[in-house]
Amino acid sequence: MQPNLREVAVKNVEIGNNVTIYQPANVYGCTLQDDVFIGPFVEIQHVYSD
Repeated sequence: MQPNLREVAVKNVEIGNNVTIYQPANVYGCTLQDDVFIGPFVEIQHVYSD
C-alpha cells in the first residue's frame, strides 16, 4: 500500500520579523506579526466574515 503524501503550504501570507514555522504546517491567507512561533501540525487560515 502506498501512503497518501501531501505537501505543506505557506501561501499568501504577510510575515513579520522573527517568525518561525515548523513543518508540517499549513498557513495561508493571513498575517503573521513579529515574534510568532508556529509549531508542527498547525493550520492557520483567513476567516471570512460578513
